Amino acid sequence: MDWDLYNELVTLEYSGEPDEALRGLNELEKQCEDADEKVVVLLAISNCLVLLDQYGEARRALGKAFALVGKNSHFYPRIAFKDAYIDIYLRDWRKSLAKLDAVLKESSETLQIPENADVFEHVRTSRGIVLLELRRYRKALPLLEEAAIARPGDGELLIYLGACYFGLREMDKSTDCFARALKVELDAKLRYKAHFFLGSIYYAQGSFAWAKQEFEEALQQGEQRQLSRRNIYEYLRLTSQSLGLESEVERYSELLKQLNRPSESSK
Repeated sequence: MDWDLYNELVTLEYSGEPDEALRGLNELEKQCEDADEKVVVLLAISNCLVLLDQYGEARRALGKAFALVGKNSHFYPRIAFKDAYIDIYLRDWRKSLAKLDAVLKESSETLQIPENADVFEHVRTSRGIVLLELRRYRKALPLLEEAAIARPGDGELLIYLGACYFGLREMDKSTDCFARALKVELDAKLRYKAHFFLGSIYYAQGSFAWAKQEFEEALQQGEQRQLSRRNIYEYLRLTSQSLGLESEVERYSELLKQLNRPSESSK
């Protein structure tokens, strides 16, 4: 296989052009005669398809990879992890957890070899995230704490850990995680989450001015989902009310009414 071309295509995939990378990888797969090399390409193809939200096609690529290896192959846990991670994208937490547990059980020895060290770490971190989403905070916590120690500059991981502390009502630790996360580079969606959680913490503590500031910051992140805006507007209405800001109360009350009105397209 042309490994230089493969590396170029993977770089393209992670530079925001997965559709172009996919075309090249599909051609590269056709040229692969070695089974292991074909598996490597199929994994990259699956990654591209996930980035393009084509989860069924991504799973089909993984199915082709599974067909090329046995359960004792060093590739098996990597393919199985990718399959479990698709369920995370689909927010099927229980199915993903079952698959992650199966990877740990069925590939316990294979996960210990040096080339699978990253897979073992990803599986454990992903279990922490899934357990968090299932609100099993006590079980999620040690996994997320362990991952945060290994990757202290990972802002997304800090947000997950902060959310776990929030679920356990450890507000000081939660606040620290979100504040640290906001000091590193984050996309708008993650910044939205960090500010929203911080606003919720300050609101629960009665620090309404701080809460209002965080909710306003969250609103600036471009989060467009109607439910998210409704939550923020409601919190901003309540914090403004607590601060005696009547004009702000009226403004956010009106914005809530606008969200609740049926759109012209739904009439």
